[in-house]
Amino acid sequence: MGESRHSRAEKPTIICAEGGVCKAAGPGKAGCPARLPRMTSPRLVVLDSQAIFDWLVFRNPVCAGWATLLAGPEWKWIFTSETKAEFDHVAAKGFGPARPVPWDAVVDGWTRLAHEVPVPAPLGADRRIGCSDPDDQKFIDLAIAAGAHTLVSRDKALLKLRRKALERHGLRIVTPMQWAS
Repeated sequence: MGESRHSRAEKPTIICAEGGVCKAAGPGKAGCPARLPRMTSPRLVVLDSQAIFDWLVFRNPVCAGWATLLAGPEWKWIFTSETKAEFDHVAAKGFGPARPVPWDAVVDGWTRLAHEVPVPAPLGADRRIGCSDPDDQKFIDLAIAAGAHTLVSRDKALLKLRRKALERHGLRIVTPMQWAS
């Protein structure tokens, strides 16, 4: 009997649809809940402006581990020129003398940890989920078009879309507190 070309150590890790590591020998094997497993790769995350402000400007303790998380292999923060422009527009207004924007930290966060992607083509009616706040539509559209795993937001208009986004696109919409835990 010849030896297998692939040893156990060479088998790729399988990430199940639920996000956990598959304990079975592979997809379709007993104990593997994934029908269509995907190979390990960074999960895409979209951070809306409020979440970024919580993290990089207001230093919300809930967001303390985000830099480490985003610098690691499991997550990839994506943005477009449109989502960055929204952040810049709000940041330029400032938050008063008691809350100056720490531009060095903001620029460092975007430069080291964020990955710009092209603005997606408009989504068709079958894929689009309308947001009641037109300023937030760009975030949900990006997350859907890019096949993101998670959209982090405190915005009520986006949070109202949780169930639809999960059911239709497998997109989790979570608060900063939920993503941090």
